[in-house]
Amino acid sequence: MITDKSQFSEKGVCDPNSAYSPSGASTLYGEAKRAGSQVTVEAVDFAQWFDDLVRTRYWGEEMKIVLKIDAEGAEKAILEKMTQKDASDAICKVKKLWMEYHYNIFKEGTAEYDEHLLFKDTFPSAFEKKCGKKLNIGGWF
Repeated sequence: MITDKSQFSEKGVCDPNSAYSPSGASTLYGEAKRAGSQVTVEAVDFAQWFDDLVRTRYWGEEMKIVLKIDAEGAEKAILEKMTQKDASDAICKVKKLWMEYHYNIFKEGTAEYDEHLLFKDTFPSAFEKKCGKKLNIGGWF
């Protein structure tokens, strides 16, 4: 988990005249700048939000949930929380996972970098252990 801008591979340098943010994030808006003034954004606990959504709307139904995650470095924390032994089984309703996995925002050779690489290899078995089935991973890039 990133706790300080210096953990980004670009060391958190934010040039408001640059088209790039410290994380290298992208935008859907043509020539829109990706760096600039700081903004405040409401944070949501994704694991809790997903659990609430699945339980209140879809729990009794047989349906195919495709989960696409692009959380700019928080993917590992989110999926670890969702596969903990005491977490709900909402993640087990997911039939296919697509994920943009941002392990490379951490400096190569650091513990965070190594932990994120290892997680990519161990997550499928954590899902299978929790849910009793294999997860169809459509893409992990």
